[in-house]
Amino acid sequence: LIMLFIILMAVQLTPIEDWLCRETGLLRSQYVTLSLKQYVSSIATVVAQRNAAGAAVPDSAIREVSDLCVDIVSAPEALPLVKVLLAVDPLSTLSERFLETITAMSIAGKLQLCYEERLVLWTQYLPSFEQELLNLCERVLQLKTVSDSSAEIEQLVHTKDLVCTPTSHLSV
Repeated sequence: LIMLFIILMAVQLTPIEDWLCRETGLLRSQYVTLSLKQYVSSIATVVAQRNAAGAAVPDSAIREVSDLCVDIVSAPEALPLVKVLLAVDPLSTLSERFLETITAMSIAGKLQLCYEERLVLWTQYLPSFEQELLNLCERVLQLKTVSDSSAEIEQLVHTKDLVCTPTSHLSV
C-alpha cells in the first residue's frame, strides 16, 4: 500500500483532470484511484476476452503487464487483473517478480485467492507450492512446541487447502 500511495502521489494530473477534480469535489487520490480501477479493469477485460476467444496475447505483453502489476497487486482494485493473469496459460509467460509477489502475499494472507486459483499457481509455478508447504511445516512445528494439540494442527492443515482428501485416518 505504501508503494501504491507513492504511485498515486507521483501522478501528475493534466489541467483537465485537475479541473475535473475541483468541479466534482474529488480528492486527487480519489481521482487517481478511480482511474487506476478503470485502467486495471480495461486491461483485465482485454486479456480475458482474448483468452476466451482463443486469441493469444503476446507473451511479451503478458510478461510486461504482470511486471507492472507487481507494485499495485496489494490494492483491491488490482485483484481482477491478478485473477485474469493467473488464468493465462501457461503461467510461465508471467514475470517471475509477479509470481513471487503473488506467492508471498497469498501465504501472508494479504491476497485472497480461491482454491482453484491457488491450485493453478501451485501446479504452474512450483516455488509457490514449495513455499506454501514450508510455511505449513514451520507453523506445524511452532504449534507442536507450544501445544501438543492434534486438533489445532489438523485444523491448520485443512485451512491451507493442501490436502483435499479425508485425513481423519492420519495421525498428526
